[in-house]
Amino acid sequence: MRRLFVAGTETFLLFAVGVVAAYIRFTNEAADEIVSNRGWIKLLLASVVIQVAFYLFDLYDLPAMRSYRQVLTNLAKALGVATVLLMILFYALPMLTLGRGVFLVNLGLAFAVLSLWRLLVSWSSVHPHLGLRERVLILGSGKQAIEIARATLERSNAGFHIIGFADDKPELVGKSLINPSVIGLTDDLYNLVELHEIDRIVVAVEDRRGKLPTGELLNLSLSGRVAVEDCARYYERLTGKISTEMLRPSWLIFSRGHRYTDLAHHVRRLLNVGLAAAGFTATLPIMAEVALALKQGSRGPIYNVQERVGKNGRVFKIIKFRSMRCDAEEESGPVW
Repeated sequence: MRRLFVAGTETFLLFAVGVVAAYIRFTNEAADEIVSNRGWIKLLLASVVIQVAFYLFDLYDLPAMRSYRQVLTNLAKALGVATVLLMILFYALPMLTLGRGVFLVNLGLAFAVLSLWRLLVSWSSVHPHLGLRERVLILGSGKQAIEIARATLERSNAGFHIIGFADDKPELVGKSLINPSVIGLTDDLYNLVELHEIDRIVVAVEDRRGKLPTGELLNLSLSGRVAVEDCARYYERLTGKISTEMLRPSWLIFSRGHRYTDLAHHVRRLLNVGLAAAGFTATLPIMAEVALALKQGSRGPIYNVQERVGKNGRVFKIIKFRSMRCDAEEESGPVW
C-alpha cells in the first residue's frame, strides 16, 4: 500500500511539474500547447518513462532504500537514464517532443520536487505516529525472530515498525529480546492484533510442528486486515538478500518467482534487448573514448574476454574493458 501511495503521488508530481515547466517556457501560450496540441499526452508519456527508470533503479523498492543519500543518488541516476531514453524517443518520433526548452526545465524541476518529496517520505518512515509505517508483530522468539527485528531496526526508513514478539512461552512475556519485547502469547493472537493494531505478522517460529497457530493465521490472512508473511520472504524483501538459515524447502517449492508464461518471457526478453540496445547506442561515444584512453595509457589489449555461467548452466562470454595493467597480478596471483 505504501509503495502504491508513493508511486501514485509521484505520477501526479511528475505530471504537475511538466505542466509548470510548460508554463515557464511558453507563459501565455502554455494552455494552448497543453490542451490543443495534446501536450498533456507528451507529458504523461515522459512521466511514464521517468517512472520506468525509477523502477529500474529500485526507487520503488522502499525497504532497499537504506538512506536518503542513496535515494538521491539513485534518483539522479534514474533521471539520467530517463533523459537518454527520452532523447532517443524524441529523435525516433519527433512529434512526441515536449517543446523548446520544456524538457530540460521539466527534468530540473522534477529532480528538485522529487528530492523534497522523497525527503518527506524518508522522514515519515522514522515517525511511526504518522501512520505511514506498517505495524509488525513477529511470531517467535528464537534467533530468526531476533534477526528479523534487528534487520528491521537497522532500516528505519523501510516503512516497518516492530511492535513486539509473540510466543507460546508464558515466562517470556514482558521480556525484551533485542529492543521490542514479547508482548503476548500466540494463543492470544486475535487480541494482540486488535489491541496493537497490527498490519503485518512475520512468522519466525523455528520449530513449527504443533506450535504454529495455523487456523488463526489463516483467518487473519483471509480477513484482508493483516498480511501474514514467512520470515524468509520478509527478510529478502527487506534486505535484498536471502538468509540460508531462514530458508525452508517449502519457500522454494511454492515460490512463483521463477515461473513465467511464454508471453511474459518474450516481453521481458524484448524489454531487455531494447534497453540494452538503447544503452549501448547512448554510451558508444563514451566507450570509444575509454578504448582510446586504454590504448594510449598502457600496453596490452583494450578488453578482456571471460566466461560466465548463465541460466540452465549455459556458458557464455562477456567482453569487458581491461581495468588493470597486464602484469598487475604477476607476483601475487589472482586476488579479490
